[in-house]
Amino acid sequence: MSYDLHPLCQALPDMGKDQYQKLVADIRANGLLHPIILLGEQILDGRHRYRACIECGIEPAFVPFTGADPAAFVVSENLARRHLTESQRAMVGSKLAVLGEGRPPKNCRNSDSFPIGQTEAAKMLGVSRSSVADATRIQREGVPALVQKVEAGEITLHEASKIAKLGAPAQAKIVAIDDRRERKRAMVTAHNRSAGRAAAPRVEFIETVPGTAFVRDTLNRLEQITNQLIGADGTADTFVTRFLAEFDWDEPLLIRRLEHAQHGIEAIARLQQELERRSKVA
Repeated sequence: MSYDLHPLCQALPDMGKDQYQKLVADIRANGLLHPIILLGEQILDGRHRYRACIECGIEPAFVPFTGADPAAFVVSENLARRHLTESQRAMVGSKLAVLGEGRPPKNCRNSDSFPIGQTEAAKMLGVSRSSVADATRIQREGVPALVQKVEAGEITLHEASKIAKLGAPAQAKIVAIDDRRERKRAMVTAHNRSAGRAAAPRVEFIETVPGTAFVRDTLNRLEQITNQLIGADGTADTFVTRFLAEFDWDEPLLIRRLEHAQHGIEAIARLQQELERRSKVA
């Protein structure tokens, strides 16, 4: 019988090749010393041990998970025996966070209802919530090669965040560069080209807009906000989905800032109503 991997198990990055070969050699010489943990009929912890047993022709041993929090168990077990960088831990946190919202009930043992939010995932992995948010954006906007290199510890989260802001072709070209200094130079060049293309039409547009300074300033600010929130390739739905997914509803300061921003949102909505009314009259 073969076993599938539980989503929590897949949240952790693969072992490096050298580390895995050492595991295979150890199991071939000494057998399986630590059984593989199952949650239901899926492997919760020990996928590399399972693969190594199959490769060595050794019958793997399994035991069921008996704890109350499978997510905490997986994180604790792997952080204790694997040397993950802060960037790698943030990527793990982002995977745990995107599995859903909420926690399983305390009396729900061995539950598959394990999803957690970004704040809790950050605490479990020992990183900041902003790092988990950055990792989530990289998972969503980065090309597969970029995501893989961050998970493997070959590119830092900070560097990947800058690369992910570029288009897919530029990302792929930069990620293919192994030398860090050359990669940085290529990234700076790509960002400068992108900024140049984006800035030129906006400056020309602003200079030709008639009206009072107040109107020009307002339209300029709205133009900047629109470009930042939606972007050339995005939509309003994409922006709303991302904001709601990344917003921390347990953070009082963010709640207060959102409430304050509501005044601006209401002003724009009121302006939209008046524009529509005047458009119908005209």
